[in-house]
Amino acid sequence: MKFLKINSLLAMLVLSFFMFTACEDDPNPIEPEGTPLPAKVKNLNGAGISATEIKINWGKADADSSWFKDYIITVKEGETVVKTDTIAKTLTTYTFNAATIEKVYAISVLGRNTNDSSNAANTATFTWATSKQYDKNYNESNITVYANTSSTYGSGLELSSTSEDGYPKTWKLDNYTKWNLAFAKTGIKIGSASEAGYAGSGTPADAFITPLETWDGNALNDGPFQTSSLESKSWSKKLIDLENDPIATNATKGVCFYARVGEGASAHYAKVIVLKEGGKFVQGSAPDTYLHLKVSYQTAAGVPYAKTAVK
Repeated sequence: MKFLKINSLLAMLVLSFFMFTACEDDPNPIEPEGTPLPAKVKNLNGAGISATEIKINWGKADADSSWFKDYIITVKEGETVVKTDTIAKTLTTYTFNAATIEKVYAISVLGRNTNDSSNAANTATFTWATSKQYDKNYNESNITVYANTSSTYGSGLELSSTSEDGYPKTWKLDNYTKWNLAFAKTGIKIGSASEAGYAGSGTPADAFITPLETWDGNALNDGPFQTSSLESKSWSKKLIDLENDPIATNATKGVCFYARVGEGASAHYAKVIVLKEGGKFVQGSAPDTYLHLKVSYQTAAGVPYAKTAVK
């Protein structure tokens, strides 16, 4: 009897050993059920940063979770998928660098978990278009507008000149009808040509503009980035006071505003940067004092960079 008890005890110990070893060496452990699905990314925004590039940024949702695997990026033109990428979960920015000018692209971001699963309803999409970037004018000199008509140069700017292959062009008062923007006749102000205080012949081409935004970059593609269509901004014909606007006075490298020429389906949109150099906006010496500009121009009509807001 005693012998049987000892044998039973040994058998139980051997069985327990094998069970423990099997659990330790199992190459395919069962994953817990209900692995979470990644949430939608936060604060998706972007911009056209060159004639061929659109860049988007976002805030992390679940990217630091152990069950989060990666992002799937999908780029569409209309209903056609033109590119799909998989990027690391640690990234919060993506650049589509094969865009074509005057076409609109929807870039979607969707997170996956370690089971390669996702929730399509948590897709975030940003719709944008590229734009032509002009750091210089047609003659490779700086884009400038001059303070008043006593200058030997022009005070008005045409944002996209057919005579200069689409480049911005500065015009004197005798070409007043070509002016979209102007350096005001009095004060350190820039804005809609019709508000600048000049009495030219005819009616200027003019532009609606937005309030100032902060710009602290080194190049046009440094932003600012937008979260929705430029259509949603406040547009009016006005001047911006670079001496007294708090954004301008606090700027270190420059300021930005958007300009719209025309309305509706025929409108063209532009981003205008006014550089602040040596702590001041006005450069040069009288009578040829001037503002130094950079311009990004959307050549497609009726495309306010983004046709739709973030979904």
